[in-house]
Amino acid sequence: MCDYVLLWLIVYLSYLAFPLLAWLIYLAVKKRRSLYFVLVFFILLFIYARFVEPNLIKIDYETIDLNGKGNGLKVIVAGDFHIGLFSSQAKLKRIVDRINTLDGDLVLIPGDFVFKLAIDNFSEFTELKKIKLPLAVVLGNHDYGRPRGTDVAVELIATLEADGIRVLDNQTEDLVIKGRAIKLVGLSDYYNNNADFKLLKKDTPNQLLISLTHNPDILYQYPTSSEADLTIAGHTHGGQIRLPWLYKLAIPSDYGFDAGLYQIGNYPVFVSSGLGTVGLPMRFLCRPEINVLELK
Repeated sequence: MCDYVLLWLIVYLSYLAFPLLAWLIYLAVKKRRSLYFVLVFFILLFIYARFVEPNLIKIDYETIDLNGKGNGLKVIVAGDFHIGLFSSQAKLKRIVDRINTLDGDLVLIPGDFVFKLAIDNFSEFTELKKIKLPLAVVLGNHDYGRPRGTDVAVELIATLEADGIRVLDNQTEDLVIKGRAIKLVGLSDYYNNNADFKLLKKDTPNQLLISLTHNPDILYQYPTSSEADLTIAGHTHGGQIRLPWLYKLAIPSDYGFDAGLYQIGNYPVFVSSGLGTVGLPMRFLCRPEINVLELK
């Protein structure tokens, strides 16, 4: 409860930046002191990070070489919405609208749908059923109530599946897209310690196996028998507030994952910076992103 009240205070008190900015501009113009101009600069940075950049969704295009296995498949990745305290259904609608303008074959959501969102408001996720492409999702640590939250996984899965959205919680789904047989494997979150790695086996040699999970740290638990061609994850937010040299200290990864494409042994993994915020309702030098991955 204390955490929740503190976060609400941060949200509402942040709006005081606007009258404070006006007052400092007045003092800077009237008194011509450099200190006031410096303060104006930092208040402007705060306003940008708090109110502007979190809403500047960018489309990030990546090409991933899978040695000919990708068949030109275009995978759209959008995750870490964190709808609730800092983000609303209006933002989710904008995300869905942007996804529907993109040229893709498949949409994958690597979890963290909520951030302190009341179960009574889960109907906000009905926006997702407007996505026109095939869609599969997994849940993230915040959906399971980690850290210091409420586990809403059961209710969230029920809500999503009632809207026809497939939640892969240690489950698989077989697809055929562009003539390519695809096996999607959705692994339970890293912090649950119950991921079913036996699912990372192809049913036929020519299948493309894509593993969808929330936390990329799980790569270090993959068995040597894993046949995953590509793993897609989120969780890190790319640092969210990328202060030079300092942001890496705050990234929630035990193995230094940031954002982008990594090669861990034989396993390529793509980590999305996601679209939402936690902790502080801010992004800086780390715009929210939707990724379009062309697999070669």
